[in-house]
Amino acid sequence: MGNRSGRHRRSTKGTGSRKTVGGSSGYSEQTRASAAAPPPRPIHRDAVSAACFCGTSGELATGGKDLGVALSMLDPLVVGGGALPPRAIHSRATGVVCSGHTREVTALHWAGPTNHLFSGSRDKTVRQWDLGSGQETQTLTGHAMAVIAVTSTGQGNAVVSGSRDGTLIMWDVECGEILREAHVNRNVVTSLTHIPGTDLLLQGSEDKMLRIWEASTLRPRLTFPRQQYFQSCCAAADDGNLLLTGSNGFNGSGCFVTLWDRRRADKHVERAGHLQGIAACAFLPGSGGPARYCTASTDGTIKLWRDGDADAIAAIDLHSPGGAQTLAVTVDREGGGVLAVGGVSGDVTILRCRDDFERVGPVIAAL
Repeated sequence: MGNRSGRHRRSTKGTGSRKTVGGSSGYSEQTRASAAAPPPRPIHRDAVSAACFCGTSGELATGGKDLGVALSMLDPLVVGGGALPPRAIHSRATGVVCSGHTREVTALHWAGPTNHLFSGSRDKTVRQWDLGSGQETQTLTGHAMAVIAVTSTGQGNAVVSGSRDGTLIMWDVECGEILREAHVNRNVVTSLTHIPGTDLLLQGSEDKMLRIWEASTLRPRLTFPRQQYFQSCCAAADDGNLLLTGSNGFNGSGCFVTLWDRRRADKHVERAGHLQGIAACAFLPGSGGPARYCTASTDGTIKLWRDGDADAIAAIDLHSPGGAQTLAVTVDREGGGVLAVGGVSGDVTILRCRDDFERVGPVIAAL
């Protein structure tokens, strides 16, 4: 493994663009379509492979194979937590599409302290976007292969990207310089996230290893034993102690949902329940009880799990061809979960979740 610091600046400023592809993002008046009107268009023209919420206000960023990063706004009633009126549309794209990537957008991360959005792509770059203007502020280049994940470090002015080239790179987002770089042979990154309340990163790989890194130094802290299938997604609980992964099995074999105990450096519990690989996973907001978490699979189902229960406590089938590709979670004002699920057809479905799923509806393109 190599670990290098102090490399020269590898960024370009403001090369992307902001496109307004529609008008108002209002809801009630514009959704009274006649029976003869065509069905609402999805916000993407191809598979959605990345999603993240930008805070708790209901602003959502999604990206995928159509190369664009679309910004959407959920109806305030959705994130308010109360009962929803029977209207057709509760979530609509704002009409802003951040464009600049030349290949599929594979990762999105919102950096709260700076209010910047970061995107990773198969074009080997990380791009930084200003959410206020929708403009790209810089392009970060340094990876030799596709960027698969981007996450924060807990230090404010730095993010870390992971790539299929086996490398993690820490970036100074103020000036675009590479601060540190770590490489492990065959460590083809599949997922990467910061562990809350710690100086640690959790990372999955196609070498079937699950690794924990020191975020500030990019030095390895812990490597879990090799698994039978690689971990395609990962997440960390708010307390930083429980970790979550989903594996890339198929036809009901190896489609495991695993909770890990970071303090014991071992598995906490492992469950099977999906018929195809798990594309995304996330913890739901804490409620003071057993941990609850969601998994999204390419079999088209979203499942809700609770620590201590042998099986999933709720499930919903989105009946989406190709299944779910990505999952983002935020909290509503009553402490419940709001989920955005991206699909192969460019669709993004909004769900609310406490002890069961409530289907809110699709996010549609701006008028």
